This record gives sequence, C-alpha cells and structure tokens, in this order.
Amino acid sequence: MTVAAMIIIDGTERTAAMALNQGSSGVNVNPIPISNPMANQLGHGTLVGLYVLNAAMLNNPAYAAVWGEMFADNPIYILDTDTIYEPAD
Repeated sequence: MTVAAMIIIDGTERTAAMALNQGSSGVNVNPIPISNPMANQLGHGTLVGLYVLNAAMLNNPAYAAVWGEMFADNPIYILDTDTIYEPAD
C-alpha cells in the first residue's frame, strides 16, 4: 500500500497536460488512469476513467514551471494506490 498526494484530472486535462511534454530534452508527465472500481467508493464521485498525477510535481520547480498554472487550482487528494489501481495479477 502506497499513499500519495494526487491530483485527479479528466481526459481533456490529460490531453492538454501531455501536449506540454518536452520529450527526452525536458520534463514530462504521464497521467495514470484510475482503474479500480473500488475507487468510486472513496466519496469523490465516479473516479474510474479519470487520471491521476502525483501532486509533488507542483513542488518541483522544473515541473511547476510547465504545469503549475494548469493544476494550481485543482484539489489535492490523499489516495491509496491499492484503491485506485487494479491489483497486479
């Protein structure tokens, strides 16, 4: 079990965030899909089909310079990865 501060985003925000990726010469994000149906029971609405980013990126100057403004107003949730991702086989 890993608990982390996460930003939850939808598909449109994911596409916009990934459009700012800088390739091998810079910083990149890869929002991970929420896939575990149990995530929908956390009290934050329907989460399956949405994506998460580690909120720690907002503390990293290189990432904050690119995505800080985009995600500064998004709520930060403390989430258990065992709850938001399906278990590995």
